[in-house]
Amino acid sequence: MGLASSLTNVVAYIFMTYVILVTAVISNVFQIVAYLLMRPFSLTVYRNVVSFCQYLILSQLSFRFDWWGQSEITFYISDADRPFFGKETAVIVMNHRNSAEHLFCFAIAERLGLLRTFKAFCADYIKYIPTAGWSLFFNECIFLKRSYEKDRGLIVKQLEELQTYPGIFWLLFYCEGTRFTAERYQTSMEVARSKGLPELKHHLLPRTKGFTLCARVGRKYIQAFYDLEYHFDNGRPEPTMMDLLKGKAHHVHVYFRRIPMEEIPEDEEACAKYCHELYRIKVL
Repeated sequence: MGLASSLTNVVAYIFMTYVILVTAVISNVFQIVAYLLMRPFSLTVYRNVVSFCQYLILSQLSFRFDWWGQSEITFYISDADRPFFGKETAVIVMNHRNSAEHLFCFAIAERLGLLRTFKAFCADYIKYIPTAGWSLFFNECIFLKRSYEKDRGLIVKQLEELQTYPGIFWLLFYCEGTRFTAERYQTSMEVARSKGLPELKHHLLPRTKGFTLCARVGRKYIQAFYDLEYHFDNGRPEPTMMDLLKGKAHHVHVYFRRIPMEEIPEDEEACAKYCHELYRIKVL
């Protein structure tokens, strides 16, 4: 029985992988056509087409986490913040630990009806990856080279363009800039001590320039920032993306705290201090 079950899982994994690859290729073709033929004439129609194509791809990843793997998500959010949850354009400031977090982010967005319009700040190389990377590019994710001097103009330009986006969306933003590792943590805390900044227990030092720029440019249409913190069940190794794609069940705990845009200072220096305080609070 165990062997039969294992073979069934392998066949299901291969079949679902095949389906998502075929779906992604077909979706990319429609997105390319829409980019060339629709975008010059109607940005709204173009956005509707490419967001639907993105949904066709990402919903299958959400399915593999949420339904096939039967992983669980437990939300923690205050009664005061709950009425706004999933009903406003917001920037999601999340801790960054491993690749598995992308799948449960898609699952959360799916539950809230925001998967079609889900966006993120991504590393520049991702947009060159066929299928999922191309889809994120067409859906107006913001790709960064991790150099503020090079990225600043692009961030401003794309955030201003998103002001005309029809409907609400979430924009995922990793203030830490890169994934947490023990080596990076030690280096980051050395920088914190040298600058007299608070030392953190479970995060890297946030990069405040991107945070302040996002708050300044997006202030016209972004209603809030969400402080999002997650962890998997204690006592178990953190899963990888491949673990979740293969259907291994895990339980993730996700904590949300809404920060109204008007609470974030407009002054650049004060906004940077606010960002550091945000990460100091994350560890309490």
